[in-house]
Amino acid sequence: MRRYDCRGCLRVSCREIDDQDSRQITIYLQHHEAHTPYYDVAMPDDAASLIREHLEWLTPSAMVSKVQASFPAVTATQVHSAWSVMSETLWKRDDLQLPSAEILLREYSGEAEVFNLAKVDGVEQLAWGVKRVSDRLRGKVVEVGIDATCMLSGFCMSSRD
Repeated sequence: MRRYDCRGCLRVSCREIDDQDSRQITIYLQHHEAHTPYYDVAMPDDAASLIREHLEWLTPSAMVSKVQASFPAVTATQVHSAWSVMSETLWKRDDLQLPSAEILLREYSGEAEVFNLAKVDGVEQLAWGVKRVSDRLRGKVVEVGIDATCMLSGFCMSSRD
């Protein structure tokens, strides 16, 4: 929410009333500048349920139009944020990225193969291959590489020809 330099003041005081088992609470609130009214930015429960229901089948972008068709006040940012948090249950296996990815890849050992690499000091690495792709390329391609160093990625392929 936006903050205002309105020179406002809020004072709350509480005092016991003599000879009684009760208290008097006084609230003093003063504003020198009107604020924009606050509004609830929480996503409706039914919108969150809709995201959860289609979590595995729709991308966040496709989810936005589906949610906004029923809940026009829900923003794309809210949908993306909710989808990101909810989808962690599908893929996140560890708090650290590389161990999480390796655990997930090993769960799908029928479809992916994790390669054992020689350890290099100061370098975190994970290498894997997708069996369906490598089977089709066998005998046609010598090397395929992806470099994701410093958040940049490149792809190279070389063949025997």
